[in-house]
Amino acid sequence: MSEMTSTKSYVIAKRAVWEAYQQVKANRGSAGIDGESIAMFDGKLSRNLYKLWNRMSSGWYFPPPVKQVEQWARRKYKTLLRRKRRSVDWLRKMKDETPNLFHHWSVVGNKVG
Repeated sequence: MSEMTSTKSYVIAKRAVWEAYQQVKANRGSAGIDGESIAMFDGKLSRNLYKLWNRMSSGWYFPPPVKQVEQWARRKYKTLLRRKRRSVDWLRKMKDETPNLFHHWSVVGNKVG
């Protein structure tokens, strides 16, 4: 088990993801940008939570607003076109240089991009 955690970029407890989900559900969270409601998410709860935890802890979780910025950058700058890895690196560099550029960067912290 320790080998598995050493390959992850970020140490995020599965319990923390579960508690965050419970808070969203208690607040009767509305559907996000993807249109998926809590009821739809509950349909495959353990699979969805595992997928979310896995992507967050490996550093490959990009909330929809971050994905949109990354996709915009690929359309805007020819050097990033069809180069997902380069555009993700560009986005991380932007976040490091200007951490207050987007509000969600300050909320989520270093786990974005």
